Amino acid sequence: MKAFRNKIIGYILDKFPVRKNKIVFFNFERLGYGCNPKYICEEIIRQKLPCELVWLYDAGVIEQTHTPAQVKAVKISVGALNVFYHLATAKVIISNTRLRRCFKKGFKVKSSQFYLQTWHGSLGIKKFEKDDQNATDYYLKWAKVESENINCLISNSAWLTGAYKSAFSYDGEIIEIGSPRNDIFFAENHAVLDKVRKYFGIPADFKIALYAPTFRNALDLACYDIDYGKLKESLEKRFQGKWVIVPRKHHMLLKSKEEFSCSDYVLDGSFYPDMQELLAASDVLITDYSSCMFDFMLTRRPAFIFATDIKEYNTERGFYYPLETTPFAIARTNGELADNIKAFDELPYREKIEAFLKEKGACDDGRASERCVQIIKKALDLRI
Repeated sequence: MKAFRNKIIGYILDKFPVRKNKIVFFNFERLGYGCNPKYICEEIIRQKLPCELVWLYDAGVIEQTHTPAQVKAVKISVGALNVFYHLATAKVIISNTRLRRCFKKGFKVKSSQFYLQTWHGSLGIKKFEKDDQNATDYYLKWAKVESENINCLISNSAWLTGAYKSAFSYDGEIIEIGSPRNDIFFAENHAVLDKVRKYFGIPADFKIALYAPTFRNALDLACYDIDYGKLKESLEKRFQGKWVIVPRKHHMLLKSKEEFSCSDYVLDGSFYPDMQELLAASDVLITDYSSCMFDFMLTRRPAFIFATDIKEYNTERGFYYPLETTPFAIARTNGELADNIKAFDELPYREKIEAFLKEKGACDDGRASERCVQIIKKALDLRI
């Protein structure tokens, strides 16, 4: 019955005409305006392309999309019927996540459409897709169907290109042009810093430490046993000045009723709309296995790994390469984290970053969004 229904849906969707200048954006889990699609969208607006821009979002997780006036924000309806309409009528679809639910229900990319997949990680150490030992056969089946509809996949490094080929069930075009979301680290960010400080009410003379761990399959906060008081004291001793700490839940934990413990110097950043802006505004990053550390390293600012469950996580998810081969000092306890902060030495740290980026063949240089828009202009047949 479902197969028949999906065929009917696919037949109906195929009858909707494609709008020649329409671009539809998806963010990971439809979390609002952010990640690679946001920065591509911003560049489209900057170049004043004559396009209809539609951003699909799920208000069940985030209530505001913070989209510019030039972008139509569309709340995903019950049953997602409006999602199918906008996907079926878009000339270009830009997503950083799988659209497998749509493909399961009968959607497929038409020959006159262009699907640009940006993904949501860069140089990430966590195994993903086929390489993730937790990926189910059911998930991979529909991921493969979706991959067959992708026209172009972008990468920010030779390493990531190789990981795509291993994990992504995709044998089409991969272009190494950088991650659009990382362009922010190559620009002047005074306005971003002011925006972040205003959002949290952080005075100008305070420094910011972002604590942004990834999720665990249990979807609880048990492993995030960080001592904020000890962390603040360590930061003040090593880097001087006054500090606030901003913990941020992974989006998979946003519906959890558990909360990070906050205080006058611990400010919850879980619902700040743009992770890249938080990274750009932060003086120090603390994380575990999140790919955000490989974005943040482009700032060359101090980052530290705090991970109480390295062995267990490697068994649960798996690493592409050992944590020890990254430029970041590793701590399994709060005491070790304090010691690593105290012993931080900027010169060898920067040397490790340069060696790491060179080894991985990284190509981020602040122009990825511009290069993506060139791809889009070609797909739209815009000669401007």
